[in-house]
Amino acid sequence: MVMTSGKTTIQVTYQGQSTKVSFYEGTSDVAIGRAIRGALGLPEETQLRFRDSDGDIVAVSDRLPNGLALSVELLSAPLAQATLPEVPGPRPWPLIGNANKLLVGENLEDALAKVAAEYGPLVRLQLPNGGQLYVNSDADLVEELVNRPDDFRKTTPPPGTPLGRLRAGVGSSGLFTSGDEEEIWQVAHRILLPAFGLSAIKQYFGRIVEVSDDLMHNLASRAPGEPFAVTELMTKMTFEAIGYAGFHTRFHCIDATEQPPFVQAMVDVLEVAMEQTKNLLPDTFHPLQRHKKELAAKVLTDTVDQIIADRKAALDRGEAVPSDILQIMLTARDRQTGQRLPDDNIRAQLITFLIAGHETTSGMLSYALYYISTNPHIEAQLIEEVDRVLGRDYSHHPTFADLDGLEFTGRILKEALRLNPTAPGFAKFVQRDTVIGGKYPVKKGGVFLTFLGGLHRDPRHFGQTPNEFNPDHFLPDAVAKRHPHAYHPFGIGVRSCIGFQFALVEAKLVLARMYQQFRLRLADPNYQLKHVQTLTMKPRDLNMVVEKRPEERGKFPVPAMQSPVAIAKQSASHRDSQGILILYGSNMGTAQELAQKLLQQASAHQISATVAELDSYVGALPRQTPVFVFCATYNGQPPDNAVKFCEWLRSDLANDALSGVEFAVLGCGNKQWRATFQKVPQFLFARMQELGGKALVPFHGCDSDGDFDAAAESFFASVWSMLGKRSPAGAPLSTSTSGSETQLAYSVEVVNYAGANAGAVLPNRAPLHAEARLCTVTQSRELQAEGAERSTRHLEIALPDGVTYSAGDHLGVLPENPPELIEAYATRCGVRSNDAVVVRELGAISGQIPCGIPIRVNELLGQHVDLSGALTRRELRALAARCPCPPEQNELLRLAGDQSFPKEVLAERLTLLDILQRYASIPCDLATVLTLRPALRPRYYSISSSPKALPRSCSITVGVHDYCGPKGVQRAGLCSHYLARVQTGQSVRVLIKDTGSTFRLPTNPATDVILIGPGTGLAPLRGFIEERAALRKEGVKVGKTLLYFGCRRPDQDYIYREELEAHAKDGSLDGLYVAFSRQIDQPKTYVQDLLKQHSSALWPLLRDGAHVYVCGDAKNMAPAVQKTLLDILVHEGGLSVPQAEEQLKAWRTQGRYCEDVWAAT
Repeated sequence: MVMTSGKTTIQVTYQGQSTKVSFYEGTSDVAIGRAIRGALGLPEETQLRFRDSDGDIVAVSDRLPNGLALSVELLSAPLAQATLPEVPGPRPWPLIGNANKLLVGENLEDALAKVAAEYGPLVRLQLPNGGQLYVNSDADLVEELVNRPDDFRKTTPPPGTPLGRLRAGVGSSGLFTSGDEEEIWQVAHRILLPAFGLSAIKQYFGRIVEVSDDLMHNLASRAPGEPFAVTELMTKMTFEAIGYAGFHTRFHCIDATEQPPFVQAMVDVLEVAMEQTKNLLPDTFHPLQRHKKELAAKVLTDTVDQIIADRKAALDRGEAVPSDILQIMLTARDRQTGQRLPDDNIRAQLITFLIAGHETTSGMLSYALYYISTNPHIEAQLIEEVDRVLGRDYSHHPTFADLDGLEFTGRILKEALRLNPTAPGFAKFVQRDTVIGGKYPVKKGGVFLTFLGGLHRDPRHFGQTPNEFNPDHFLPDAVAKRHPHAYHPFGIGVRSCIGFQFALVEAKLVLARMYQQFRLRLADPNYQLKHVQTLTMKPRDLNMVVEKRPEERGKFPVPAMQSPVAIAKQSASHRDSQGILILYGSNMGTAQELAQKLLQQASAHQISATVAELDSYVGALPRQTPVFVFCATYNGQPPDNAVKFCEWLRSDLANDALSGVEFAVLGCGNKQWRATFQKVPQFLFARMQELGGKALVPFHGCDSDGDFDAAAESFFASVWSMLGKRSPAGAPLSTSTSGSETQLAYSVEVVNYAGANAGAVLPNRAPLHAEARLCTVTQSRELQAEGAERSTRHLEIALPDGVTYSAGDHLGVLPENPPELIEAYATRCGVRSNDAVVVRELGAISGQIPCGIPIRVNELLGQHVDLSGALTRRELRALAARCPCPPEQNELLRLAGDQSFPKEVLAERLTLLDILQRYASIPCDLATVLTLRPALRPRYYSISSSPKALPRSCSITVGVHDYCGPKGVQRAGLCSHYLARVQTGQSVRVLIKDTGSTFRLPTNPATDVILIGPGTGLAPLRGFIEERAALRKEGVKVGKTLLYFGCRRPDQDYIYREELEAHAKDGSLDGLYVAFSRQIDQPKTYVQDLLKQHSSALWPLLRDGAHVYVCGDAKNMAPAVQKTLLDILVHEGGLSVPQAEEQLKAWRTQGRYCEDVWAAT
């Protein structure tokens, strides 16, 4: 879905009179309100409330949908001034006014509470300068503030207030220290708002988890009974979190015995700001305060300037940079004005975010810890929830999805904020003489302060015991019945705290993890809660001790079976109240994509579902909830996220350990890997049955060398047929529903910028893989001779500090789509490749696409989406569902059928773009492409070097691949051609991958090895040769090394020839044997032919323990080599054929016969 600016028209009805009001995107809420009052002929002072057709109250804004009908209610009308009573309040004293009333108690909170108790929910106080302060704790008046932005606005904070002091010191024009009237605030607010949405928070949630790890370590390292200052530790932790999540900067202050300079400077600035508010004389009479603030301000600005400079330098160097708040500040433009944030404003925003971003959360957590420790029943309920959601095994790292299950934890935090909001209130400035509440006159220039301590403890909204800590105040029913403006800890309206979702996510995570691992007790059981105010309110002198809770290894969480999306869709016709559990084990992403497909189908059937990695359910498979497993095999081993699950199944479990578990398994694989095809999925299926589990459908396996889609569709059909028969209706369910085929996973908004300052959005360089690093190519050269029919490239890549590898490892390369392909998709989707867009998630998806941040179309499609992969039946059906032309729709459905798909789609290697260009009637936009196509995933290459030869870099050997597309047209392989385009000095995104396989040199270098690898299959074998040559030079005894290499012609593709012949000459290679399959005037010879010729010489080596390594084509070469070795065992070793097969199988198990093979195309 692509959205652009346009006119919106709504219909408003008041006392039977209806009229239409139109406005354009970007029109302010105030201007829309004026237009409505003018259209209805109502005075400017009239206060209105709007309801939609459902009776819900609606706030007017430029985001209202076109054609919306609203009814108008009168809140207040102008009254004659003579009839109005004065706002209640004490009589002012000469000179000081009622300043004495604000100095009662320990802090402003205490003073305001006393004033409200004495004079009521609305109180007038006179300030020493003669101005009026109106203290409000009435929810109805708060609602009026929201509806009257013309009359009550946040303006630049006065110099004498804490925020005014902060602005004058370092805050400048930060979001929290600017007024509504400042254009830079409006620009910054529009730019930064996406950075604090849930989509954006998900992207740096992992960094918050990392910081919480540091906090858990800090608490665990404390001696029994050792007290710690709660507010100080929470402040350090929340500061570290906002710094790392928002700006990718670690200050390492959690465990610091002394405050880091930046943190100390921040504390000094806040202390001086508070002290200066109490000064009776001008600042010039307080030189020590001024000097302290200036020194601290310099530390803050210097540090922040360096953070900004480092990020800009990284961008200039083309390095990968994180998607965070700083990146948005540096790259995004305001969509209305085209402005980018100036450097001084970025500095101000950074400093104010670091200050305000940790203050609120640390106070909220500190108060929550106090209330939990003084309410044992609350603690017990919290621990029960945390143990259920996070489990008792601390190796489970919380996910963003886990937060949904921490409902009671969230209520605790909200209740802590209710009783102790981190700020005493929020102020609006009266813009003109007016009336509030329908009867009270208020003066222009007055400050209208909503006192949260009074608002949040109003018995009308929080019962007869509003001062008691009770999280049930935030049960859904209680919230629904309460006045909508009775609770505002983060402010109101557009000026509410932009980071409140970040604060709640962080606090919920940290609180849950603390009580997963510890109990916290007051160091002084007689402690009485007191408060201290810096920029915000926090507990004073709150000290606690921790008691470690014993960890229970293997006790992982059992997530609820109903996702929020599925719950929202639940109805009386819900087919399965139990839901389903979908688990996957996947390295390359294929099994994960199939799991997501089942999730989409479940959603379309209104069946709740949870998707998770296999390892997250070790020892926690549910009973009476169907479990569907999607798993691949990686070099004969489980995928990375299924290793623990397989180990658990292999452990000494009772024979009935899975009794009551109902399951089905779909395996992903490629038959060209004959020895390990479906090895892990079949193990899962068989072992789960052995342990008492019940298979719901027979084992299904997909073969990517065949009709993968057909096998997957067969599995899904079996699943839904089975689930349908189990439902009350007893009817099979379809795998192809309108909901699952047409439902978009994303929305896409074009955010091109207007104005004279419009320009390019800098690359976001959002991470494409959690472990990927941007590395420089130090060498790129052609290995084949000039004029050769093919191309093979040698690339050497510098490794970042701390990254190591071993001979036999793989290097994952994240490719980029070619510019011409990106341009073709962009044109078909009706956008320009240099358009800026913001992508947002719609429901449960994999999270592979960067969401919530501006990104150029060419970067989005170039680096994140697999545009050239094989077309699927699902894509054809989805396009057919969107196609408005009946003949073309029928043709698309025909292509998706069992008869046509293998011959006309798979064999022709059609892509999505082929279909979109062939059938012009299909509507298509970016959201459709992002939904249908999988994310770009790494392509893995065997490393062709040894760390002994290249300790700070590694090399790969890349065969540049072409294939036949429709009608025999040659097409370029995505990753190999991408790497062929990369020049020396450019960068690529890579990750080192330990295959987990046995394709490793023997631990004893004296073991003989036989290396077999034609073409680029030489790559890992070259690394082995380098490794053993280096050991030999070090004086280590090295066994024989024989290489059987194959190529077409010695004058064209005999790659690394000089290098190999040099190894043979110096003795590093004991045998170099090369087979040429296209040598002129000679018969075709392959590596297996040479092995057969040398069988008598090879047998003694094999008999005496030599290891064999085979690398290359899995379809033809690997089976031929295996057959030749079996023949050697039979003819030279005297074994029968069955004995030879068993011997070869044993060698595989022992790691003596190892393969690193790939699918042939």
